[in-house]
Amino acid sequence: MAVSLFAALTLSAAVAQEPRPAEKQAPRPSETSSIQDLYTQHSFTLYHAQGEQNACGPGCSEWIAVEGSFSPGAAVRFSALVRSFKERASTIPVFFDSPGGLQGEAMVIGRILRKVGMTAGVAKTLPAACPAAGSDEACKAAKASGAPLKAEWQNLQAQCNSSCIFALIGATTRLVPPASYVAVHSSRRVCVLPGGKVTEELKGRCAVRSPDMTAATQRYIQEMGIDKGLLDIIAATPFESLHFLTRDELVGFGIDARASQEMPWAVVKPSTGAPYIMKTFTDAKGADGNDVRLSFVRLSCARGRIALSYGRGLPADDLGTGTQVTASFGNAMLGLSRTANVQRLPPDRSPVDLRGVLLPTNFDLSLRTNETMELRETRRQQGSPEQQRSVRLSTSGLPALFTVLQSQCSNSSTAI
Repeated sequence: MAVSLFAALTLSAAVAQEPRPAEKQAPRPSETSSIQDLYTQHSFTLYHAQGEQNACGPGCSEWIAVEGSFSPGAAVRFSALVRSFKERASTIPVFFDSPGGLQGEAMVIGRILRKVGMTAGVAKTLPAACPAAGSDEACKAAKASGAPLKAEWQNLQAQCNSSCIFALIGATTRLVPPASYVAVHSSRRVCVLPGGKVTEELKGRCAVRSPDMTAATQRYIQEMGIDKGLLDIIAATPFESLHFLTRDELVGFGIDARASQEMPWAVVKPSTGAPYIMKTFTDAKGADGNDVRLSFVRLSCARGRIALSYGRGLPADDLGTGTQVTASFGNAMLGLSRTANVQRLPPDRSPVDLRGVLLPTNFDLSLRTNETMELRETRRQQGSPEQQRSVRLSTSGLPALFTVLQSQCSNSSTAI
């Protein structure tokens, strides 16, 4: 079909819903019927979400949810929603869960975020009107209604991939919670036909990424105050792959400069297996304090009792051996035994040392009388002085969840 008019835009379009290694193959034309599939299967969606008090962080109970691929017209729709909040716009955060899309649209959204002075982050939004899959017609209608949707905010496994990074870094304040991820790669050229259809390059006319777009990307990253190391990683990562930014890179590049973060206790309901309770957090480790690592504490049923598991993020100078680990709740101190060799957490392959212990049957008493828990590491190496470090975590909200889990474990149930 002859095309008399087209726009050549830059596409960053990898889809990585369940990444495993540090770099994951993006869909190639041979693996999908066309680039257009990216936009039909992951259509750009945005809506006003409302949760309980502090649902999306301290003092945060409402947010703008952005999902799917940045398609033609995405920035116009985003601008219209932001304007609808009028003078409140700068107080409403935006949370992305996106596989990527058109880089030009993402940059415009990023500039809107910067102009209004908005906060943006990476998180999943789970509307009450939607089933777990979130793909039925009632769910789509609810998101398209324009009305605020009651929803839960969740950090686990949320992703801002490919061109999404350009929208994210436009925000004045950027939030990448523990266990959510940002992935990048180099771009490729596509064509947007009349009517908004996105397709492969036409007879080679869109095959080469123009120097002007590369220069524009460099200027944009500099304009947003992000370290040029981000551009180096983007340029070095082929379009067919994804580089998941490590916590060190997120902090070092200035995307989210918070080395220490702590998420609330939450119930996780996996697609298979029993639900469990989890807290994720990050902190700075290593001899110079520059190794930012993701760690987690998990409570789950085990043989009719509750097991506490600690995934201890390892700095570069820690092989996971020769370290004694304890968990303390007030006067109740528990020794955590090593349960496995060092594991690599997907998708960014960060190393963790897995420790665990079965909790005593009366442990709920310790939870109810203590507002914090302490994880202490004591490292002993021959010829070196003993090294100790500890992290203190809030137990707010945990006692109620623990009581429900305790009942379910004693009843050998998988529900919580």
